Amino acid sequence: MLLTYYNKIWIRVNIHKNRIILFLIFASILTFLYIIGIFLYNNDIAIEKWDKISLFRIAVSLISFLTALYAPAYILDRILLRTKWTVADKIVFYPVVSALILSLLEYLNLLFETSIPYRALTVILIGTTILLLYVSCHHARYSFHIDVDLVEALGLSIVIGFRLFIFYSVLGEENIFLRGDMFGDTHRVAFLMKYGLKAYLLSPVGDYPIFHSLLWSTLSKVSVIPYINTLILIAFFNQVFSILALYILAKFLFRDSRSALLTVILWTILSGFSWTLVKLDAPAKALSGSELLDYIEIISRRLGKYSGSIVSPTYMDGNALTRLWSLGLFFNLDWSVGEGVFR
Repeated sequence: MLLTYYNKIWIRVNIHKNRIILFLIFASILTFLYIIGIFLYNNDIAIEKWDKISLFRIAVSLISFLTALYAPAYILDRILLRTKWTVADKIVFYPVVSALILSLLEYLNLLFETSIPYRALTVILIGTTILLLYVSCHHARYSFHIDVDLVEALGLSIVIGFRLFIFYSVLGEENIFLRGDMFGDTHRVAFLMKYGLKAYLLSPVGDYPIFHSLLWSTLSKVSVIPYINTLILIAFFNQVFSILALYILAKFLFRDSRSALLTVILWTILSGFSWTLVKLDAPAKALSGSELLDYIEIISRRLGKYSGSIVSPTYMDGNALTRLWSLGLFFNLDWSVGEGVFR
């Protein structure tokens, strides 16, 4: 159903209680297939060609990955916090909350040298999530609806699709492999998993913040595809998450979805704000070769290395991981202090 409200076009999606129950029953049946896949395969090699990995293994790994990022926060929210976040808020905030939980859990796991069965834990998380959804559905009305801003949804879909296309093309298409700092991050996470917490902190790799390595370590342990292949999937998720996190932040600041959407589009297409200096202090003539490189260096010194002149906000490096999680965490804290944790 199409609705118009204050010059906005909305799609109203009607959801019936019985359909949700049927979906949960179907999800419960699929869980058995997931259990077979999660315990049938081992990811004891570093990397494997993508054409050698079955779609079933990729699907199981994606389910494990998304479960680890969303289920802990969802369960905590339903049982304890009971926030009134929107769907968009949950998409951004849940991974941040779950990341903190998983990182702390892995830290304790390494500190006490235990062996947490993370794959079994994902099965428990899926079962608990389905149960909580069923309870919520049981106490819900016969039907309800969700209103979706058509322009907002279409705009975000286009930006995300464009970003993933660029990311996929740069990484190498069918021969996708890690690039830039992500390759170094792969080494640090592997070092942590192999030699433990104490050796990590005593080694040069320990100069990097440990919690993002702890998170990557946890996510790789729930996957049924090789380690590096898992990190590549994480990198694709990071691209999507960074767009949504910036959108929520801009929407919160501007109090307007159209302005937030324009912010995301400009950030993605213009790749930073270095272009502003080109407009304010344009070179006297067309530059090439070393002159162009010198001009780019001047921009980076004035606006910062990560302003878009040298390092793009949309690039495929490991810094994107730090930036997007920090962005989500910053907004979470800023929002909590400004309006309270519960609303």
